[in-house]
Amino acid sequence: HAIIINPIAFPSTMSSARTVVLLILAVALPACLAMPRFIKEDLSVQGSQTQPDFCGDSECPPFKLVKETDNYEVRTYDEEKWVITNVTDSFYTVAYPKATTRLLKYFKGQNDKGTHLNITTPTVSYLELDDDRKGTKKAYTFGWFISRHIEEIPKPTDPELEIVTYPETTRYVRVFGGYASEGNIVEQAVALQDVLSKEGKSFEPKGLLAAVYDAPQKLLNRHNEVHLFATDNDALVSA
Repeated sequence: HAIIINPIAFPSTMSSARTVVLLILAVALPACLAMPRFIKEDLSVQGSQTQPDFCGDSECPPFKLVKETDNYEVRTYDEEKWVITNVTDSFYTVAYPKATTRLLKYFKGQNDKGTHLNITTPTVSYLELDDDRKGTKKAYTFGWFISRHIEEIPKPTDPELEIVTYPETTRYVRVFGGYASEGNIVEQAVALQDVLSKEGKSFEPKGLLAAVYDAPQKLLNRHNEVHLFATDNDALVSA
């Protein structure tokens, strides 16, 4: 996300100790937010479907954890319904708010039934890497998962939105923190590709998913993921 924080005017009578603390935070906090890192979560027993802690209070797509390593997880996702929108823009961080604004309006009642739906997580975007793997093509597809508990899915009234059914997939997933940008998404995707290639794993070389689980106002312990699609059955071997 592109985050703008308004300047804060501190009183001139601030104590020396408080000044030192604020200076430390001013230096350390931006570095912590910008630093991609692999975060290991307790996802319960392997092979079970789970609602992980990183989903927070929002419903997220259920998955089965097949395997967990120091560098990635292998997950299987069932067939699911999603509402999606396409955005063509020069920057991921510009396309992101455009897409989420459209998606939010749908969930808030801009649909043929006027139904308000519970917002789900994560915001998922589909990106394609450039040939040199240093950036992505500037055409993005963003989507939000539609809860399985909705029996009759309302149709979007915005022509730029579409309801789609995604098939069951097996994915290699790498977790990272901070605020997701095109730069760290590409960095994490390329790192995952390199690890999988060394292990002889097969995966879709161009397309990837970036999943952002947290709202912009959450500053610390943010959870993001990159997903690569497995293209053979090797990924399903848990040993």
